[in-house]
Amino acid sequence: GKHNTDLLTELLNCEIPQARAAATRQLRYFSPELDKNAPKLLMKSANDLNAIVRLEAAIACSWIGTEWAFKTLISISKKEMGNHLSYAVQTALGSESMRKHWSDQNPDVQNFLANSKKRNQLNAGKNTKNAKEANFDKQKGLKNIEIKCIPERMLFDITEFTVRPKQPVKLILSNPDLTMHNLVIAKPNSLEKVGIASNEMAKDTNGLKKNYIPDLDEILWSTPQLKQNTSYTLRFRAPKKPGQYPYLCTFPGHWIIMKGVMIVK
Repeated sequence: GKHNTDLLTELLNCEIPQARAAATRQLRYFSPELDKNAPKLLMKSANDLNAIVRLEAAIACSWIGTEWAFKTLISISKKEMGNHLSYAVQTALGSESMRKHWSDQNPDVQNFLANSKKRNQLNAGKNTKNAKEANFDKQKGLKNIEIKCIPERMLFDITEFTVRPKQPVKLILSNPDLTMHNLVIAKPNSLEKVGIASNEMAKDTNGLKKNYIPDLDEILWSTPQLKQNTSYTLRFRAPKKPGQYPYLCTFPGHWIIMKGVMIVK
């Protein structure tokens, strides 16, 4: 039978995001009948404030497969997006129906793919890799901390955080900087000792292989040296002894300013 295009148009314009998303999904099958309005309605969903509506619009683009659907997909690709939407746009762009509308030289597509690669790289170190990590993350009272290296400043964006004794901690370090950085958590009052030892590692030809992490009992937890746009997750139980536990980047010379403190109390 004939689709109810008036009802669909009404749903696409309603205030409930889930309903707008469901209506956008129907555009896959409706577009020939909506005729002149189809591009306008799809573009409206592509610009929706709700990411799920935009995700449904991206998938609909690959079903419709026309030049205007491709332009709509490009419009979606230029906005901020999370992992699910990014994956939907990548998949739609690679689909047979969309692939014919762009060449490898298309600047919009190249921009999006480069940013996706960067996002995928950055997220790789944040993802849960196995059941052991998943179980750790499910613990009651888990403390989540995300620390970023500030580009061109040789600083951590968070220089202090507090945890309870023996509290499970999930710490994600992200490095958007061109320079390599890491994060090492050490015993109280050992910042200088660890820092000076890390400077000495500049003379070691295998220093980088060792992530410029000195072989010291004072070091409790550490990430490897992270290249630009990568991340790493540390999972640990906070020490049972209250105190100020310094953290620092052990790339030679960085520790003097690139440091912070984990307070256990």
